[in-house]
Amino acid sequence: MSDGEHVRKAGNRGRISISTILWLLVAAILLPELIFSAIAFQRNNQAQQAMLTTLAEATAGSIAETVDRQIAGMITTLRALSTSGPLEAGALSDFYARSAKALHDTGTHLALADENLTQIFNTRVPFGTQLPDITDLVTGERALASGEPTVSGVFFGNTAQRWVFNVMLPVHQEAGPARLLILSQNVEALAGALASRNLRGGWNAVIVDGAGMVLASSFSWTDVGKPFFLAGEDLPASGVTVPATVEHEGETYETIRARSELTGWQTIVWAPTAVVRAPLVSAMRMLALGGLAILAVGVVLAWVLGRRITNSVRQLANDARRLGAGEHVEEGDYPVIEIATVSQALAQASKDRRAAENEIRFLMREVAHRSKNQLTVVSSIAKQTARHARTFAAFQDSFQKRVQGLARSTDLLIAGGVAGIDGNACVVSILTA
Repeated sequence: MSDGEHVRKAGNRGRISISTILWLLVAAILLPELIFSAIAFQRNNQAQQAMLTTLAEATAGSIAETVDRQIAGMITTLRALSTSGPLEAGALSDFYARSAKALHDTGTHLALADENLTQIFNTRVPFGTQLPDITDLVTGERALASGEPTVSGVFFGNTAQRWVFNVMLPVHQEAGPARLLILSQNVEALAGALASRNLRGGWNAVIVDGAGMVLASSFSWTDVGKPFFLAGEDLPASGVTVPATVEHEGETYETIRARSELTGWQTIVWAPTAVVRAPLVSAMRMLALGGLAILAVGVVLAWVLGRRITNSVRQLANDARRLGAGEHVEEGDYPVIEIATVSQALAQASKDRRAAENEIRFLMREVAHRSKNQLTVVSSIAKQTARHARTFAAFQDSFQKRVQGLARSTDLLIAGGVAGIDGNACVVSILTA
């Protein structure tokens, strides 16, 4: 490696090329925008997820309130029926007829059970039909023991032969044993509470009883009477919606639960986590693909434009090196105005340098020629002066004057350069001699 290459490499340390600068410029333009877009998109999706969770919480609370109003209405109906005159008078057939007429087409059925929880009548069947004990003995015993309205869970009714739930109210008579008024509804009666909710985005709603059995479901009605897989054991406080992420059989689910204090039931709004986050994942994927597309377009454009600029700068640098080496440089055709201006200046400098070099060479040849002539002239002056001088002092004085005149003429010749001697300057020099 030559000394010049060593010096050039040492001088380039700590510097970067124009192509590197262009690539860094592209990165400085694109990367902050992509990062900002990703952050803004993430924040936007977080806000949307928070809004979606809030809507789901409101939906769960609204469903629970709707069910509570429905159950409260049934309790009010039971209280009104418990004060019926025929019931107090023991006219059960009349009480049956009036109750059946009042509850006609409501989807609600009335049953009356004695203290042993044996059904006396049930409006689902004609009066006087022999009936078995009520199906939900546990809730019946709890109602008789507490003396308060009691709501059962879901069960398959022996008389109805369908999935039902009961609301029971004990009736204590002064002249007789306690009896149990029972309002029964098919679980389909709860469908309205779910159907009126516009559940989207993979969200589902389910109503489960205190044992975690499904009363109603917007996902599948075949789940009625079965344990709900996301019911959980920790019941939320009544009137409070509790969001949570639950894992089941390797899958995670987003759940929002609301519990009714009146019934002890839970309303659960749920969705698979993958489904909930699918819009975010899809949007992030689109953002990534869009970012890559923008980056690719930017890289291609930067490569095309940068190549033209880089080639121009490299050619200009090569011209500068050639100019420094003394070679002739021609003006180049560059697409960048500033680079074209520098190229024009280099070409003009090369032209001026060549002209100066030509003039110097001419002057050197002229000086050499004139030096020979001057030596010849000096020799002739010396000979002529010696021929006419009678003494050495006269020779010396005459020779000195003639040499000084020759020196002045030489000064005039050099001052004129390649243009020659100016006539006025020549006359002035002769007159002042």
